[in-house]
Amino acid sequence: MTAAARRPAALLVVAHLGKGETYGDPARGFAVGTTTVYRYLRERLEVLAALAPSLGQAIAVAGRKAFVVLDGTLLRIDRVGMTGGHDCAYYSGKHKAHGVNVQVLADPAGRLVR
Repeated sequence: MTAAARRPAALLVVAHLGKGETYGDPARGFAVGTTTVYRYLRERLEVLAALAPSLGQAIAVAGRKAFVVLDGTLLRIDRVGMTGGHDCAYYSGKHKAHGVNVQVLADPAGRLVR
């Protein structure tokens, strides 16, 4: 894939992560198929996950700081393919929506602990 071809894929991932849309929304916005959106997201998220520190590494860094801030948010998800009651674990009663909880460790300046 050329650099010019990678650019829309990277923008698509940033847009998807920033807004938490379903696959159909970025597909329409970037004029690609939903299968392409899924593939782009899976490929790019694997790269981002590989670059992220492990929990043990993040805790080791946090232990060397005076204090850290633990914060989290609910990333809304759609429930495509979740049938038979298996989606109950993803339902947030507080937010009255389905989603996954993402926790972040940050230093007092707001930078992610890496």
